[in-house]
Amino acid sequence: MLASVIIAGFTYIFTAPEDHGAFDTFVLILKATAAGLGVMGLWHLIRTPWLAERDRGKEPEHHWVSAVFGLLIVVGIVIGGIWGIFVLYREHKSLWSKNHKLVEENKRIAEENETIKKRPPEVQYVTKEQPQESPNSLRRRTIKLINDLVLFWSQRPQPVQQPVQNPTTDEERQRNAKWDRYWREVGAAYANAGFRERVLGIVRQYRAKGLDVGFLEQAAEQPERLVGAYSFGGTDLNGCSRYMTELCQLRELAYHVDGNDDMIILGPKPQTPQ
Repeated sequence: MLASVIIAGFTYIFTAPEDHGAFDTFVLILKATAAGLGVMGLWHLIRTPWLAERDRGKEPEHHWVSAVFGLLIVVGIVIGGIWGIFVLYREHKSLWSKNHKLVEENKRIAEENETIKKRPPEVQYVTKEQPQESPNSLRRRTIKLINDLVLFWSQRPQPVQQPVQNPTTDEERQRNAKWDRYWREVGAAYANAGFRERVLGIVRQYRAKGLDVGFLEQAAEQPERLVGAYSFGGTDLNGCSRYMTELCQLRELAYHVDGNDDMIILGPKPQTPQ
């Protein structure tokens, strides 16, 4: 028993800095050790009459100090028993009090639930949702047209070798023939995709709303004008701040209408004359 107390003491010293429940564990070990000693002492107390009857008439073999020590053990057992009964009663009373509080809390929660069930539903006010933008709105059609043109020209890169004026060799004549064939094929594909009509239709819608379209409409009306081609500005939209190509102008127009195809006016609201 003493060894268990010593081991428990060292364990508490080593674990206390990191384990906040080390002291409670140490106290629990001491209580368990005391209970074990109490059981052993009680066993010896019960068998005392039998030992006294067995040694009746014999000369005492132990010193009177042993008798005093035994008496102290008996007193300790009695005091420990009383203390154990007190601790058990106190723990039982604490447990009963906590259980009573828990029952009362459950009753209170049940009453609140019943009150909430009987409460009339609250009216939820829903604000009017803004109409969703149509997938066929003017600015969405404009951005789709730009994306289609970028894709179209990315799939048809312009020949690296430029044509030669007044070719004199077969190689130069082949280069010019390749150049002419490229533009014939590209022009036919551009016309079949309907890009000229799409560009003209969208630009004229912006002009009808009062937006300044510049010379974009006149350029798109030209039969040989291929919007987005490298020879007509290309499809680079990252350099619009340096050079406004026709695709840059189209994208700029899309920023001036909202989802309902209404013109966006940046500036103070005009005052109504009184």
